Amino acid sequence: MAKANPKTASIEDLKQDGAQGEDAPKQPNKGKVKSDEPLLPTSITLSAPHGFIDEDTGEHRYWHAGMEVTDPEEIKLLIDRQAPLE
Repeated sequence: MAKANPKTASIEDLKQDGAQGEDAPKQPNKGKVKSDEPLLPTSITLSAPHGFIDEDTGEHRYWHAGMEVTDPEEIKLLIDRQAPLE
């Protein structure tokens, strides 16, 4: 039996070709992001100096104007703190 074009195939043809509906294998999430987190850039550059003292650790954090930051954790931190970016 020749396979029908999937656009015009009947339900019976589809059932014969393999599992459909609830019995069908789950398809991977093709290119979709499940996270609610926004996508972050891979690098950022500060347009002005930015610094603060971490309240939890007492650590002094400072970035110079023009500094390119590529560490994902630092990028998230600087964006969350609304650091001045180019």
